[in-house]
Amino acid sequence: MRRMQGGNTLQVTIHALLTTTEHNPRIAFATPCGEGQGTWGGRAPRVGHRYMAELEIDDIPMWGDTIVESDSTACHIAFENDTVVVDGLLEQIEPAGATDVCTIRLDTSLMMVETCGHAPLAGRYVRLSAPSLQLFDTNL
Repeated sequence: MRRMQGGNTLQVTIHALLTTTEHNPRIAFATPCGEGQGTWGGRAPRVGHRYMAELEIDDIPMWGDTIVESDSTACHIAFENDTVVVDGLLEQIEPAGATDVCTIRLDTSLMMVETCGHAPLAGRYVRLSAPSLQLFDTNL
């Protein structure tokens, strides 16, 4: 799993529990950048409660496929066609062997995600698509 994390965490408000399991439930959430769905890591969160969370994706995004340049000029999170879509500003790219670690800005949060393939130049908006996100409470 590839944790997206950084100097800041992302504020999320839980809108609904989409499954009724006590641990790792599927949730609907809102952020300053939009609304999405994902799996909450750990015990079920409280609906209506705000949390500071880190995000994780299961696969390494591939440039030109699951992560691409975007025409967006602002951060955005959405759930479209059973896919979580995240638009953010690519701020930095650090080579890490066969992969790169990319820093992506979402509002006031800096997310780090490991990617594969040829990344565009920093300073451009990118769109990441993933079948699901996992969210983890940072207890802040």
